[in-house]
Amino acid sequence: VLIKLLVMACIILVCRWIWPVCLRALQGSKSQDLFLLGVVTLCVVMTMMTEKVLNSAEVGAFLSGMLINTAPRDLSSKAVHLFEPVRDIFAALFFSSIGMLINPAFLVKQAIAVSILVVGVLIGKVL
Repeated sequence: VLIKLLVMACIILVCRWIWPVCLRALQGSKSQDLFLLGVVTLCVVMTMMTEKVLNSAEVGAFLSGMLINTAPRDLSSKAVHLFEPVRDIFAALFFSSIGMLINPAFLVKQAIAVSILVVGVLIGKVL
């Protein structure tokens, strides 16, 4: 566990120096598509590295978001602006995949409990 934490600390420190350099190089291309593709590639690489080290892609995605946010302001705002449509697509995919996990037979079988839960949530939202 200690070795994994040390490796992650090294990855984060290296990325703190390399990440802005990569973003500046991508910005120099003057192509928004190339900049977006480069940011997505850097995020995927970060996610893959942390998945190999910590067995957690979620931590890698979190760290990628942190690194984008800690980049110089002009680069991070451009990256976030260009990445918004991609983020929206992933959000739609996420909620669609959660929706596909719902078993309609379970909902019918547990109709009373589900109804009580829905009414409770609606009352809670009003309050």
